[in-house]
Amino acid sequence: MITLFFSRGSAIRRVFIDGRVITLLDAAVGNVPIIIDLDKIDEKQIKERMGEEGMKFIREIALLKTDEEIVQDIKRDFQSLGWRLYNRQDDSL
Repeated sequence: MITLFFSRGSAIRRVFIDGRVITLLDAAVGNVPIIIDLDKIDEKQIKERMGEEGMKFIREIALLKTDEEIVQDIKRDFQSLGWRLYNRQDDSL
């Protein structure tokens, strides 16, 4: 599992990537995780929790194959929105 920690001001967002399952956790959603299986995308849940832009983001990521491609795309997308990556943990041993 790869964990990415982003910050913007005092806000912190964590992204967990475990194969093709992505979990987003941040205070803006009440620290209730948004769990997305890229092989079984639940469009209704994603649109309710993340909006149409979130759905577009998930569709783009679902096309990627490896964990590292997913990590790089998430980093690029978050940084374009003003989030700064301040830590990465790779628990895959």
